[in-house]
Amino acid sequence: MTKILFIEDDPVLSRVYCKALEAAGFEVQHAADGEAGLAILQVMRPDLILLDLMLPRISGMDLLRIIRGSEDVKDTPCLLYTSD
Repeated sequence: MTKILFIEDDPVLSRVYCKALEAAGFEVQHAADGEAGLAILQVMRPDLILLDLMLPRISGMDLLRIIRGSEDVKDTPCLLYTSD
């Protein structure tokens, strides 16, 4: 099963997208901010990261820089977006 890490701080968007992705057959892990996303990446190796650019604590761009600098997940595809 394809694993997706969905990093989004808006609770309504998170619920809608997580439910839709799960209904489509994906395993979804959600993080509500950049720090939580980074913590999840310590234990999960997702196949795809959906990353909001506008996040509290660690911004999406800063988190992307951390991801690209990490040997464990640097090659993981990241889809960046913003709803603002």
